[in-house]
Amino acid sequence: LVEGLPNFLLNPIKMEKGHVLLHPGDVRHGGSPITKGQRYVLVCFILDKSIIPHEKYCQDRMCKDIEAFRSIPMEDDTQVEEREAFLTSACKHCADAFAFAEL
Repeated sequence: LVEGLPNFLLNPIKMEKGHVLLHPGDVRHGGSPITKGQRYVLVCFILDKSIIPHEKYCQDRMCKDIEAFRSIPMEDDTQVEEREAFLTSACKHCADAFAFAEL
């Protein structure tokens, strides 16, 4: 046993070739190295407001971007691009929040 290793890593799920596993995005996951052949990964995002409040996550990210923007002194002309990047990101997260609220 490896000291400090979480229990779920001690007994990984082993799957047969051609099988698929679905899990929530917040479940820690990974893949073991393959010894031959190719691994194909199909990533799907299922948006279900009854399970995950996507619009809230977008709003939270928007607020963090605005806080970061406001933390840069306006008189600091060396960080104009950084302030612009935070505002652009905040606008994107705001638009995403509205889109998710419409689902």
